Amino acid sequence: GVVDAVIATDIAKFPDDNLGEALQRLPGVTVLRTEEGQGGTYSVRGLGPDFTKTLVNGMSVPSTGIITGSYAGGGGGGRGLDVQAFSADLFQSAIVYKTYSAEIAEGGIAGTVSLKTASPFDYDGQQLVFSARTSQASRAEEGDPGYSFLYSNTFADDKWGLLFAVNQNERTARTDDANQARGNYLSRFPSVGANSPLSKVLGPELPRTITFYEQLERTGFGLVLQGRPTEDFDINLNYLSANLDRKHERHSIGAWLRGNWFTGDQDLVNPVVANGAFVSGTFTNTIVWTDESRVNRETDFQQVVLDAEWRVSDDWTVSGLLGASTVELSTPVNLRPYASVVADVFVSLEHDNFPVFTPANTNFSNPTGWIMQRHRNQSSQSEDSVDSFSLNAERLFNDTGLTGISFGVQLENKDIQFDRYRTQFSNKN
Repeated sequence: GVVDAVIATDIAKFPDDNLGEALQRLPGVTVLRTEEGQGGTYSVRGLGPDFTKTLVNGMSVPSTGIITGSYAGGGGGGRGLDVQAFSADLFQSAIVYKTYSAEIAEGGIAGTVSLKTASPFDYDGQQLVFSARTSQASRAEEGDPGYSFLYSNTFADDKWGLLFAVNQNERTARTDDANQARGNYLSRFPSVGANSPLSKVLGPELPRTITFYEQLERTGFGLVLQGRPTEDFDINLNYLSANLDRKHERHSIGAWLRGNWFTGDQDLVNPVVANGAFVSGTFTNTIVWTDESRVNRETDFQQVVLDAEWRVSDDWTVSGLLGASTVELSTPVNLRPYASVVADVFVSLEHDNFPVFTPANTNFSNPTGWIMQRHRNQSSQSEDSVDSFSLNAERLFNDTGLTGISFGVQLENKDIQFDRYRTQFSNKN
């Protein structure tokens, strides 16, 4: 089998704060980033997150909901894992299996990623780790504190062990963006027409500016109890929880250059074209469109795993696992209002295609000129749970031909419930 791994050589010293960033160190693993630049989900060998199986402490985990920013329509329902919910401080290794094996849980067409938290028997005696940090993004202009605490110890002549870990961190991000979302031929305007030399020149359809804010608050907790009452028997109880609270704000304003659905008589005046490319022009009877998005989401992950291994003899080993895992993804607030006003707009792309649009003879601060075009609230609630059981055995042989045989059974039950509620009113006139 082909296996790649990232392993912490010391307790609580995983190489990246974000699990996705750590997995990206491995060949064939690509991180899919959120609008804020954080590693959100990952794909293996070019196939998307839904084709990758993820195990945490040996058992399958439910989806934490794929969220790529404020445009996500409520979240949930996918099969991929959004690793933003987990702090890397809780984990000790990340292993990527790129080839099939009967002993690995089914479901990863692209590959299987196995994440393992730290255990007290991995280290000698008492361990105490504490770290604190703060960071500040230049655009957000807010400090983001974070801390991590881990305690591990073994007792009764190293027959029993306890590990306790907790961490909390925050992140604030702001992105300012200007773009022209789409392009279309100028022949769509009456003053140009299909027979004009300018008819095949592409002009902007939606020059706009966007400001995007995000606040993340992540809390993680881990508890591991390990026992080795005899040299031949190990038993482990592992509890892991993660909570991620997200708040998004998105503000956008742009010029709608695809026609005026109020009056239907938008036109282009005084177009300037250089080297076959649109440079500037005035668009009459243009809808200036502003929209806002506010999304609050909370991800709550819980997992309990009990596993044991019995080395019956030099030839026989028996192991088993029993576990339950649940993810609740709640989006109580997903507001998106739209408003528009009609004006003549001068649009210029002279600055390296950086769109600048200037409305004429319009007082934006006068509320009577605005039309409340649409208002939407879309809330959702999803719950994804997995129950796992496995019982395996291994028999080793001493002859030079067949060295051993492994066999066992794995049972897995997955249940998803997803509810979405949407309220919307529109007024195009």
